[in-house]
Amino acid sequence: MASGSNLLKLFKSDQDIQESCTRGKTFLVPTREGAPALGWMPELPPNKHTAPKRGALAMFAQFLLNPLALKLGGPCSRCRRYYVKNTSRQKVYCSTKCGTGQTALTSIQRRRQAETVAKIARVQRVIDEYTRTRSRGDWQLSTCRAAGVTQKWLTRALNAGRLSPPMG
Repeated sequence: MASGSNLLKLFKSDQDIQESCTRGKTFLVPTREGAPALGWMPELPPNKHTAPKRGALAMFAQFLLNPLALKLGGPCSRCRRYYVKNTSRQKVYCSTKCGTGQTALTSIQRRRQAETVAKIARVQRVIDEYTRTRSRGDWQLSTCRAAGVTQKWLTRALNAGRLSPPMG
């Protein structure tokens, strides 16, 4: 998973896979059309692995040589699944659904963050105006009414240090 499609990283991180994939036999295979093609079978060291692991390593080595292996993509940035690439441009997401879902999420987060910054600036202007005019009464209630926020929102912003209360 950590190496992605980089075979060099995979070999550096797992010597067992490298050892299993570097030695083998090459043989000539006729294709359906009768044209020649090269086949390859790894030579795994005897008695080093259990039978299931030997089989898995042999299949993995053959998968690496398969020309269709380049169509394997992933993991998807959103759902973390591997997928078959439909186009050469498909590099990050497994489907349009994942791509639009992730970009929409990022866009919504940016928009909400900008709205929060604007709201804090608006409320701070109202608080500064309250301080300048030296108005009487509960500053929190008048600020909430003037800025269009709830008292709960104002209290949370003050406790988080995002707003500074009026002086005096």
